[in-house]
Amino acid sequence: MMDKYYLKLPTKVGTFVLVEDNTEHISGLSLEPYDTKGLINQETPLLSQLKQELLAYFKGTLKEFTVPIKQEATPFQQAVYEILMDVPYGYTLTYGDIAYLMGNKAYQAVGGALNKNKIMIIIPCHRVLSESGLGGFYYGLELKKYLLDLEKSNL
Repeated sequence: MMDKYYLKLPTKVGTFVLVEDNTEHISGLSLEPYDTKGLINQETPLLSQLKQELLAYFKGTLKEFTVPIKQEATPFQQAVYEILMDVPYGYTLTYGDIAYLMGNKAYQAVGGALNKNKIMIIIPCHRVLSESGLGGFYYGLELKKYLLDLEKSNL
């Protein structure tokens, strides 16, 4: 079994749980509650780097994360995440846009893939909107709107 390390980071929008696996990649970035059973509570150099990057992001001074990431995902989910990683800070696209870029019409499946994203903010699922508004967000629309407003105000 591979060791995984975690660190909790309190912010004004909630307490984040940062997770690193022993391949020196970030494999999780979520809000509490998060099951840390079996994880080692230790601030590794990589978790420290992510903590600093997140704090800078919330100050509006960091627009692109540099920590290495890796999460288990299906090929479809991975394709969605790769498209998302190319969406610049402060910009948005729709579920339909992602489906179009993938060469299909499965915009609902795109929403399902976003719901399974274990590395929020770095894989910026908050930047995906529906044709008629905000769309959904696993952590709630209030946080989605906050993240979008934060980015737009720091362009």
